[in-house]
Amino acid sequence: MKNVQICRELLEQIADFEERELSLSGASSDFSLAKNKLEPLNEVTGADLLKKEIERLREENQKLSERSKSLEVHVTHTLQSNELLQKQIKELGAKPAVVTVSAIQTPLYVI
Repeated sequence: MKNVQICRELLEQIADFEERELSLSGASSDFSLAKNKLEPLNEVTGADLLKKEIERLREENQKLSERSKSLEVHVTHTLQSNELLQKQIKELGAKPAVVTVSAIQTPLYVI
């Protein structure tokens, strides 16, 4: 009950303030605040907002799909390279490899 009284007092103070401001600005006394309702800046409906959001999500989905395909190609290439390197390691493990040091030009044998 006390909150209701406080709210009413605040509303009365606001109304008094608005009346004072209107009289200072030279507005007529029959000026109605109801006539000056704020109009929306643009006529955007809920359906328009949904369409924009759907379009944004589609674009984001497309970008993520392209990124996923790019990563898939990269991973496939890396796996193939890894497989080839493992195959070469097995082949080199089966026979001794000759490693030369470029500064000395002497063959070093690795077993």
